[in-house]
Amino acid sequence: MRERRYAWLALLVVAAAAVVRLAAAANEFWLDEVWSLRIAIDLGSAWEAFTVRHDNNHILNTLYLHWMGLRDAWIVYRLPSVVAGTATVALVLAAERPGRRTAALFTAALVALSYPLVLYSAEARGYAPALFCALASFYALERHEQTPQRAFLATFWATAVAGMLCHAVYLQAYLALLGWSLLRTRHLPTLVARHGVPLAAAAAFYLFFLRGMVIGGGPVYRTLDVVRDAAAWALGIPTAGTIAVAVVAGVTLAGFAVLFRERSPRWQFFVLVLAVVPTLVLVVTQPPVLYFRYFLVQILFFYLLAGSALAALAHSGTVGRVAALGALAVYAAIQMVPLRALATEGRGGCVETVRYLGAQTRGDTVVVGSDEDFRNPLMLWYFQRFLPAGRQLRHVPQTAWPPAGPEWVLVHDLGPATNRPAAMQDGGGHRYDRVAGFQCGGIARWYWWVYRRSGV
Repeated sequence: MRERRYAWLALLVVAAAAVVRLAAAANEFWLDEVWSLRIAIDLGSAWEAFTVRHDNNHILNTLYLHWMGLRDAWIVYRLPSVVAGTATVALVLAAERPGRRTAALFTAALVALSYPLVLYSAEARGYAPALFCALASFYALERHEQTPQRAFLATFWATAVAGMLCHAVYLQAYLALLGWSLLRTRHLPTLVARHGVPLAAAAAFYLFFLRGMVIGGGPVYRTLDVVRDAAAWALGIPTAGTIAVAVVAGVTLAGFAVLFRERSPRWQFFVLVLAVVPTLVLVVTQPPVLYFRYFLVQILFFYLLAGSALAALAHSGTVGRVAALGALAVYAAIQMVPLRALATEGRGGCVETVRYLGAQTRGDTVVVGSDEDFRNPLMLWYFQRFLPAGRQLRHVPQTAWPPAGPEWVLVHDLGPATNRPAAMQDGGGHRYDRVAGFQCGGIARWYWWVYRRSGV
């Protein structure tokens, strides 16, 4: 492919990636983002970001949130993720060799329009920067093994350390890179030179941060279901988990076939990052809570294999080119369904909820109870800033409800919304009528149901 044509196509793909991510980042905060912001705001000093052992403390992201402080425009909080997500697309296009330009374009398009990667490139958390570091580490280590220049080694060190500080999910990529080096290099001094700094950083990260980390908790899912979800979201078909696993497996095998034909040593890394490392992590750590986002590293590198497979198909002739472009078009069309919902419906109606409560309350103080005393008040802590002028909000814990009961009660759902009764009673026998319901959530689909005390 000619360089000028490649440059224009690359620019188009990167621009599309940026636009999609900015659109997704323009709507409301999600629960985990508010949680991360609360951790950052509560820090006494920036140094404490390195000492809070909580899975919602993504250290570099926490430092950024701490620096930004409380703001109404949440897109400001998400800019590092938007930039990192867009840069990941650009990195694929810039780092692949000239002979792999077609594969780079296919891969970049897959990454640019991937719903899970867009979603986490539009959240004020550390996933997107960690994924960028994972990809940058891969390219830097590969280049250093091919051409041992200090610039490549320094880049590998820097992205390895930064990746850990962005999010612990990066460690999956690093373990695969470490294993790849062990398979390819038997010279101990060379291994020490390449991995001494990252290994020291990983040891410190484990001892002073990961060990004893508190897991925030959430719904419990079976490992097999999470794997199916990861495959389904990677393809954009969340309702077809088993079919998605089969498609992902087939595309992965096709990608490996291309690497074997090219005699590329990359196949060893992909075996490690897609299969060996995640299996070992699950067996060794036995995580009490598992979500599909913990497999974002695998989703990212799967797209690299898929891009290689599509490029090989496109190079096979006219029919193959049409088939490859058709497959990409189908993928884009499928991904556009959840992407459009994310951009238009967003993460929900939290602002709408608090404004409704403020507008319907006669006094200056909105007194709210809820069915759970952590998630609900956490969200209200941030979103109360959107109350009408002159109004304030007070959340009453379940153990401290007044004798007459609070005026409002919020009931939330994690997962698909369940049918809630038109009326309910509290422990004191007070009747509450359901008066509104507001969707508030992303993939987790969190809903708020609003009840009001009868007779108010």
